[in-house]
Amino acid sequence: MYGFPRVRWTHRSRRVCVIVLLVRLLLWLIFLSVIPDAVVIPALKDLIVDRYGASQLVAQAFLAVNLLGLFAAAPIALWLRRRWSPRRILIAAGLLDAALLLAMTLPISLEWTLTLRALEGLPDALIFGELFALIGARPLASERVRAYGAAATTLMLAIGIGITLGGAIARHAPSGATAVYIIGAIADFACVALVIRSVLPRADITTIDTDRPTELVSPSGRRLWPALLMAFSDRATGGAITSVLPLFLAKLFGSDASERGWMVGVPLMVMALGAMPSAALAARVGVRRVRITSAAIYAGSLVVIAVIPSDRAVMIPLLFILGLSGSALLPTSLALAARARRGIAGLAAFAAAGGLGQAAGLLVPLIVMAGLDATIESDRALLASFGAMHLGLTAVATIGIFRRNQFC
Repeated sequence: MYGFPRVRWTHRSRRVCVIVLLVRLLLWLIFLSVIPDAVVIPALKDLIVDRYGASQLVAQAFLAVNLLGLFAAAPIALWLRRRWSPRRILIAAGLLDAALLLAMTLPISLEWTLTLRALEGLPDALIFGELFALIGARPLASERVRAYGAAATTLMLAIGIGITLGGAIARHAPSGATAVYIIGAIADFACVALVIRSVLPRADITTIDTDRPTELVSPSGRRLWPALLMAFSDRATGGAITSVLPLFLAKLFGSDASERGWMVGVPLMVMALGAMPSAALAARVGVRRVRITSAAIYAGSLVVIAVIPSDRAVMIPLLFILGLSGSALLPTSLALAARARRGIAGLAAFAAAGGLGQAAGLLVPLIVMAGLDATIESDRALLASFGAMHLGLTAVATIGIFRRNQFC
């Protein structure tokens, strides 16, 4: 009489419950899958420069060389998707990534380390493509954009936590900097364990959310290249911000490392926390409007940051605007890639384009600085150039979107 009322489970309520559990699982998998790459970034000097006596340029190439595996991932992903379920792809990719990371802890040469790093790009792209294809498996475009907003927030927070964790491990681990590989492998094993024990079905997961299970894997006539162009420009600009902006602020204000840290952290944290609200706004007013507006403000604010005089009162609001406008970039570009309906192959290509942009954002400033004097004027020119590049590529991608009417 006084017990809990019995819940009558309808087919719809069961379906909603499964979808909620699925989204939570996918967000956890996204978080764990980012850790192996994020923990390597702060330990790069210890892993390559100190361990092998290599140059800083080779150390940066270590981050970029996995593009070879990323580019190979799109056709392989398409071949696997026709034969394996998402469950099997995630398990195989996670185990392969863990094995490659553990192999890099062995006393091997620099050439073998770079080879293993290149091969690691393949499972990275497969995991990224599969997870984001699954989390975007929504029958309505507005639901898909909101899901990508939550995924973008999770991804950015994972990057921040992974970088912090990697720095601490490289500094204090008894086994040295190679301990970051072990932590990355543990994160991969955790992903595999979650997939094995989770609600992920052995069949195609897209059948849960739509009555058209081939929606995400069948060509729709919409172009994928605008999303790839946006992924490249977003990641290239982000790489330039993380590599050039700290040096620029140091020369502009003469600040110490702690002040530079929080000033650079302002836009990155705002990007992470603002992704979900930005995605919700895009779902209401239109992805195209939010994408174009935010990209223009993002690129423009970066150019203004590069040319303003030394004034903290102006710089801090500009950094906040940079982060707020940048928070909408990843969810909207992912929504564009999903709208092209190329499935895991399209999202693996999206990851490859983003990786290429990240490499350009890291390597181009390094090459330019090696040929020029590292003055504040060269920093200004680099930041302004990347801002102008982002604005120009956004204009080209926008023309492609409007010509094929990809968004309403």
